[in-house]
Amino acid sequence: MRMMLISVVTAMIFIACKNNDQKQTEVKGGIPVINTNDPTQFTSIQWLDSLVDFGTVKEGETKDIQFRFKNTGDKPLVITSVAPSCGCTVPEFSREPVQPGKEGFVKAVFNSAGQHATVHKTITVSTNTQKQTDVIAFIGDVVN
Repeated sequence: MRMMLISVVTAMIFIACKNNDQKQTEVKGGIPVINTNDPTQFTSIQWLDSLVDFGTVKEGETKDIQFRFKNTGDKPLVITSVAPSCGCTVPEFSREPVQPGKEGFVKAVFNSAGQHATVHKTITVSTNTQKQTDVIAFIGDVVN
């Protein structure tokens, strides 16, 4: 009886350990959730537009600006946050993982109200890359 109990316990431990070795991918809304702090999930990014000159805009007008990037790695690229340098800029970005070889975007709407002369604004983009953050920027002139 004791031998049978030892065999059953050993089999249960083996099965439990085997199940723990299999990583489960969490899915939210049909999209796989990627652990952006896990170095095995890091990818690489190439900014196709990291500095945009929007030209001239009249004070009080808004300007839409788009930055494009390409996932040059072999894992899906996830943008975890986008932080503009001031409240005059409202960001929008690719929410779903960008697959290897594909392109994504970060858009910004710049409100020139209260701005004068040449402006230089930055946006910090956090991703699942080894660098983890990139700073992109736009410049332009605001006239009265």
